[in-house]
Amino acid sequence: AFAREKIDEGFDFVILGHTHWAAMLPHNQGLYLNSGFWGRYFTYIVVKDGVAQLLSWDGQESEKYNPGIPPGNSLSK
Repeated sequence: AFAREKIDEGFDFVILGHTHWAAMLPHNQGLYLNSGFWGRYFTYIVVKDGVAQLLSWDGQESEKYNPGIPPGNSLSK
């Protein structure tokens, strides 16, 4: 609800963290991102030049992370 409300107010991104599930979900003209849990999945968010990315670290390099939609995290409610 919080992320949807903020995007509907005009924010481009709503970034939250530590739900143990990384997420990157579009809503209207915005994007909800959750960095997930670093201690297990090593996921993090980078926003550069207006573009957000959800990445993971394997100990040597970063790569794009494509999460599934975790239970209860759909923005379409």
